[in-house]
Amino acid sequence: MTYNAPIVAFGVEANDINFPTGGVDYSKMHDQVLAIDPINMTVTLNLISFIATNGPEIGGCDNPLRQGLSADLADGARPNNVLGGIPTIATDYSPIWDAQLFQWTQNAISQGFRGQVREEFQILTFVQDGLITGPGGGKFGSSGFSINCPIAQRLD
Repeated sequence: MTYNAPIVAFGVEANDINFPTGGVDYSKMHDQVLAIDPINMTVTLNLISFIATNGPEIGGCDNPLRQGLSADLADGARPNNVLGGIPTIATDYSPIWDAQLFQWTQNAISQGFRGQVREEFQILTFVQDGLITGPGGGKFGSSGFSINCPIAQRLD
């Protein structure tokens, strides 16, 4: 049996990374860790799969609709992207993710439709409606690279 799991901290003692309710010290661990409890051996990680290239960014982290690479580049905080399947709930979950970059069309932006999307079927509906495309107005789909990001272990 093979276990595939991310390294969330290295070269630190367990009592140095005890943040079970958040407030994580990112100088000591991976920047996607939201909480870590070495006593109960649990880690809560931020999840990323569908990635907006030009999501809302004005107002930085104070903007509840902030999302995507443009927001990340504007303020340096995590991009708030969308995970397609949740481990242990989606039976087809895999730690190998097909990165699918998307961008809002100028028409969607000018009509005020651009906002934070929260799940893959919402994105697919916007693609079908012509409000979201692949980068540069291309066809939406695989961006041609995969991300190895195991976030769960399933024992059954």
